[in-house]
Amino acid sequence: MLLGTIDVPTLVLGGAEDSLTPPDVLRSMAASIPKSRVEILEQAGHLSPLERPAAFNHVASEFLGALLYH
Repeated sequence: MLLGTIDVPTLVLGGAEDSLTPPDVLRSMAASIPKSRVEILEQAGHLSPLERPAAFNHVASEFLGALLYH
C-alpha cells in the first residue's frame, strides 16, 4: 500500500458515525502512515466538517499549529 510511503506529518480525521470511512478504516490508515495522528469526532458522520465544524476546526488548527510552531 502506498500509505506507508507518506513521509510528512499527517492528520487522519473523521467521524465516529461515518459509514463510508468508518473509524476502524481511519485507524488502519493512520497505522500505515509513519508520521500520522488519528482523530475521531463523536456525533459526526462522513461530512464531519459540516456536522461538527467547531470540533473539526479545533483539531485541524491544533495539528497545523503544532507544525508551524514546532
